[in-house]
Amino acid sequence: MAFFIVYLSLLLTFTICTALAAYVWPYRRSPMHRFLIILQSIYALWALLLLFIIFVDDFESKILLTKARQIFLPFISPLWAVTVIGVFFSKIWEKWARWSIVLFIVPMIVVMANLASMLGLPGAEQWTFYDFQKFENVYGLLTYKSGSLISYYFTYLYIVLVIFYGVYLLAIFKGRGARKTYAIVLTLAATSHLAFDLSARYLFHSTEMIQLSVAAVWPMALGLYYSVTRLEFLDISVLAQQRVYENLPSPVLIIKADSTFWDANKSATKVFGLQPSMVGKKTSEIPELKELLENPSALTLGERHYRVAWQTLRSREGEKAADVYLLNDVTDILKLNSDLQEGNHALRDLNDEILKVMHFNQKIHTILSHDLSGSLLGINSLLENLKAKAQIRGEQEWVTSLDKVTQASDSSRRLLNDVLVWSREDRAHRPINVVSILETTIRQLEPQIMAKDISVEFLPSQESILLLASKHILGSIFRNLLSNAIRYSQSHDVVTIECLADDNEIVIKFIDRGLGMDEKTKTQILQKENFEDPHYDELGIGLKFTIKFIEKLDGRLFIDSTLGEGSIFTVRVPRA
Repeated sequence: MAFFIVYLSLLLTFTICTALAAYVWPYRRSPMHRFLIILQSIYALWALLLLFIIFVDDFESKILLTKARQIFLPFISPLWAVTVIGVFFSKIWEKWARWSIVLFIVPMIVVMANLASMLGLPGAEQWTFYDFQKFENVYGLLTYKSGSLISYYFTYLYIVLVIFYGVYLLAIFKGRGARKTYAIVLTLAATSHLAFDLSARYLFHSTEMIQLSVAAVWPMALGLYYSVTRLEFLDISVLAQQRVYENLPSPVLIIKADSTFWDANKSATKVFGLQPSMVGKKTSEIPELKELLENPSALTLGERHYRVAWQTLRSREGEKAADVYLLNDVTDILKLNSDLQEGNHALRDLNDEILKVMHFNQKIHTILSHDLSGSLLGINSLLENLKAKAQIRGEQEWVTSLDKVTQASDSSRRLLNDVLVWSREDRAHRPINVVSILETTIRQLEPQIMAKDISVEFLPSQESILLLASKHILGSIFRNLLSNAIRYSQSHDVVTIECLADDNEIVIKFIDRGLGMDEKTKTQILQKENFEDPHYDELGIGLKFTIKFIEKLDGRLFIDSTLGEGSIFTVRVPRA
């Protein structure tokens, strides 16, 4: 029965320590976690070697396995010491980690002496373990004597154990809340192995029991696993992100579910003036944190302003464990926003002034255009009277000259109208009925149509066609194109206006059968160059305005013309 219990305990130690080492393996980049892996691996290997010794019959093999066990066992105590310090006093560990090598000097000497003994160096065996004997017992273990070096090692070991348990007791008395509980659990778990070992050495004086003390390690391994996982020592948020968390420029606070302060990164510690003694206190007792919980969305500390975001952490069972508060410093953003608002106010004021100037300029343009237009109308009336008198006197040469002057005056008046429309083109665009504007344009140019003795054929679409535009601009486009078609048509010709539309665009065509133009003139018109064709001297400025107006509507002007046969001016604009 005793053999079965020992055998089962050894298997438990090997299995549990191997599983814990495998669990910690993903976090091996951290020195502290490497210590945990080594520690659990040593226990697992110790248990495995004992199982081999129990079941191996060859005496020399048993001696070799017994000595091999001593290659790594001396490191257990110092590893435990640095691990416990790292778990419960991480800040102390970070400060003194580089000096931890001192704890491993004596174990290294013991291991080197044991290796020398295994290699058969003279006298080396007397320093470590010697006089191996096989005696009949149910476990098949060997008995041996310890050399002088081992006696010194045990003295060192007791010193390390004092440090080891001193750290435990300090963690118990200094710890708060859960940390204190887990320190007690780990202390009790570690004591199980120590009690077994000390009883074997000083109570029963049994070498056999000393070797089997590893069978009592598994409760300690479970206690270690329980404590470090509950302390989130192996949690990914602490391991992989611990460095990031500590050095985040933004303050981060952790408040437990029972409203006690748990942790803070460097930035939060500085901003709130937190002290280590505040850990475990109720936040209501810490004035620096009380305001944060009363208004968890925004916080002002001195001259700095923060926006607060928080996330609830839950345990594996789904219960609330803590709230993590992240404070984003928005002082500079608020200042920038304030500056932008002031800039916007200044821009609005400047825009109002610009609009006033523009409205004033528009009024000036309107007044000047109307005055000049009135003067041109007066000139036209005078020219008509002179032309009538010349016709009565039969002076045909004067009639022809006066007719050309009248046409030039009409062109000037239309140009003035284009300038007036251009000055008002920034007005809001509205849906305009294209057919209605075309009909109005035909009526406006009726005197020119009758004077030239031509007819206008209007072929509107069957549906209502709406275009998002200014009626002044649209009217100016149509007047210019129809006026040009009338001007360069012969008597008794027909000018055709077609208005078509599909789902995407509106197409308006002005078709005349007049003089037409060559390719060079068409290119000059569309490229907005100066015209060289004498027949189109008066076309330039008005048509340039027309092209610009069409472009304002995101449209294009196309010209299809043959010299001597007429022209087709096609306006294509996107549909409203």
